[in-house]
Amino acid sequence: MICSQDQLALRVKVGLLSKDNVEQVPFAYKLYKSSGKSNEILARGFKEAFSRVVPIDFVGVWWAELSTFR
Repeated sequence: MICSQDQLALRVKVGLLSKDNVEQVPFAYKLYKSSGKSNEILARGFKEAFSRVVPIDFVGVWWAELSTFR
């Protein structure tokens, strides 16, 4: 399971794929997890080629600690 922070980082690095482009998900995830200058260039190219532009207006994150509910 990917947390909301990871989802945002994934969206920034490799973009948001359309639902018709499911076959690219494993490659996008590998690019997201990889590091290095050459991988950054590949991720940028992947984003330009396969991702669609969707502006982010708001990211809401709910955080609750279990200890506060006891």
